[in-house]
This record gives sequence, structure tokens and C-alpha cells, in this order.
Amino acid sequence: MNYIDFKNKFINLGCFNINQIYAFYPDFNRNNLTYWQKKGWLIYLCNGFYAFPELKQEINSQYFLANKIYKPSYVSLQAALSNYEIIPESVVQITNITTLKTKSFENDFGQFYYKSIKS
Repeated sequence: MNYIDFKNKFINLGCFNINQIYAFYPDFNRNNLTYWQKKGWLIYLCNGFYAFPELKQEINSQYFLANKIYKPSYVSLQAALSNYEIIPESVVQITNITTLKTKSFENDFGQFYYKSIKS
């Protein structure tokens, strides 16, 4: 398995997890992920999710990632208000609402906070 073939297969997904990799490549060597991260060809997000560095150039990629890496959740609170220019402040941390446990993550794309609410 070479990196070019891997990238061509997964670049359109935006972000992907280890289960998706094994679905396409059952005999995939997980050490490749570590090697490609060290080379700067992949970015580890959290919870087994990865993305390519090119995604940083996409507009609002952090909102896309926020909804993908911890499901079910949706962007809300200050992050949503700032995105729609309802509040003038810029927001550093993307806040999502979820019915799961409250968590926070930080990676190369930013800071992600997930606030738990009752279903």
C-alpha cells in the first residue's frame, strides 16, 4: 500500500476513521498511519479519525470536522452565532451540543468542545 493510492481513495471524504480504512483495505498496516503522520501527510484528529492537511484550506472545515468526530452532535452556541454573524466576537473554540458525555478535543484544526444535554 502506498500513500498516493491511499490518498486518492480517501481525500474526498474529508475525514475518515480506522474502520473505514479497514473496510477498503482489510490487511492495512496500521503503522503506515503513524509513519504518514510523522511525515506530515496525515493529521490525527481524535477517536481514530484522520484528515489530510489540505482540508485546512477549505472554508469552515472545522465545523465539518466538529460534526464528524463526535456523533451525534451539532454546532451550536457561540460558534453558530459567530458563523452567522449574529454576534460580533470571533470564536476560537467550536462548541457542539450532544446527548453523549461532555468532552473536549484539540488538534491542528482547532479546539472542539462538546456540551452534553438531556435528550
